[in-house]
Amino acid sequence: MDGNWALMRRRPRLEQRARIVQMIRAFFVAREYLEVETPHRLPGNAPEAHIDAVTSDGWFLQTSPELCMKRLLAAGYKKLFQICRCWRQAERGERHLPEFAMLEWYAADCDYHRLMDECEMLLRVLVPKSSFIYQDETIDLDQPFERLTVAQAFER
Repeated sequence: MDGNWALMRRRPRLEQRARIVQMIRAFFVAREYLEVETPHRLPGNAPEAHIDAVTSDGWFLQTSPELCMKRLLAAGYKKLFQICRCWRQAERGERHLPEFAMLEWYAADCDYHRLMDECEMLLRVLVPKSSFIYQDETIDLDQPFERLTVAQAFER
């Protein structure tokens, strides 16, 4: 009984996660994105200096769906999104696990400014309140999000 009780206590979080995933899907479908599912196991992985892939019978579990999704984009698919499992070796920590879910989306003929706008819109859909608290800091969603260059972000 103890094991079942422990699992039942997780129900509110599982229900919350399910609603979030459904809202993400609805957000992208409403914007005419195609949901895709790419292979999780690949013969090779993207060469990333700080990301180590998990091997699987001589192949690699994806660290991100990026490569497969970009191939679809190059083949003519205009707007794609995916919510999938990813794996990264040595990713255990306070905010990292070796297996995790990732949202990835791409749009042809779209610059990073539009992607930032979409990200802001998605967060406003997922967090309908005007603010929320994260790590003891209040995040105000009423104001437009601050835009920084990568250099500016690293300086901070």
